[in-house]
Amino acid sequence: MRTGYTVNNLKNDRKRFTAICSVKGCSWRLHATVIGSSIDVFKIKEYVGRHTCGGGYMLKNPKVSRKLMNNLIHERFRHNPFIKPTEIVDYVKVGGGIDIKYHHAYHALELSHQQFFGNVVKSYTDLSWWVNAVRETNPGHILISTSIMLQRDSIDFLFALELVEGYKFCCLMIFCDCTFLTGTFRGGLMVTTCLNDNQGFYPLAYALVSPIGNGFSRI
Repeated sequence: MRTGYTVNNLKNDRKRFTAICSVKGCSWRLHATVIGSSIDVFKIKEYVGRHTCGGGYMLKNPKVSRKLMNNLIHERFRHNPFIKPTEIVDYVKVGGGIDIKYHHAYHALELSHQQFFGNVVKSYTDLSWWVNAVRETNPGHILISTSIMLQRDSIDFLFALELVEGYKFCCLMIFCDCTFLTGTFRGGLMVTTCLNDNQGFYPLAYALVSPIGNGFSRI
């Protein structure tokens, strides 16, 4: 991608990789095989690095796949899950000399998030399953009311629970707080708590709410 030459993959599997220049008759060739029983480390056994076709040119918009970018940033993302797309653009520029677009880095980060943390939509929809499981395993002790609504950029989910027995031993004052959500679904995570006799926080209710203007919708 950096030099502008295009190559064809003759073999590309878990044990070997062979590539040649896309121009017929060119001498450029790369052949690598896996080391021992490992499937992650390859050894280059043959490499002819000179192109004799003269077909190289600098690509203004190199072909960059989301999977390729994900492989390049895998270890970097594992050490820093909060890395930003602009940092990925600079990292690829310095490390490989390749100019990529912002959306290349953004989509690669999306794929990395799914691989490390799972699908975002499924995680939210699993909340309904979890709430039902809590209700079934705690009959008569936990009263739960739920409602969930997924939208394109926001989510509404109410999980209100009343721990009947435990609440008798808590202070009468109830605390309410909210923090911003900055992931795929924007909004806020609201929680109400009180203090027990050991001055520990006792959760009462949680709610994921959608943003409206500078505030949040009411549930």
